Amino acid sequence: MVTQITRGAPNVVAIYCLLLILVGATASVAGARQDRESEWRRRYRTSPVLLMLRVLGLPLAVLFALRTGPRVLQQESVASLIWQTLTFSVGVIIPMAPLLAALTAGLTALGVFDGL
Repeated sequence: MVTQITRGAPNVVAIYCLLLILVGATASVAGARQDRESEWRRRYRTSPVLLMLRVLGLPLAVLFALRTGPRVLQQESVASLIWQTLTFSVGVIIPMAPLLAALTAGLTALGVFDGL
């Protein structure tokens, strides 16, 4: 299913993944800059190491998406593995998991799995 989505609409998945990375980095930076007692800070608090990785990951994701940047990063074995294989798969699988869990819980509540 993930392969069908990523191969069927690679440009849509790329934009979606870029938006996820942008929102994650922005929320982390905003959470780090807020007052220590604010609700935003408690919700989006992250360690300094992860904050740094998220901030560094944003320009790298843009470079991979636009297929620009240093030759080392744009080699087919590197760019394809990181951007298309890892980022696309995680970007599609993570949102699908709660949907499948909710569907399973709903079907269980309806008694669909009682005879199994």
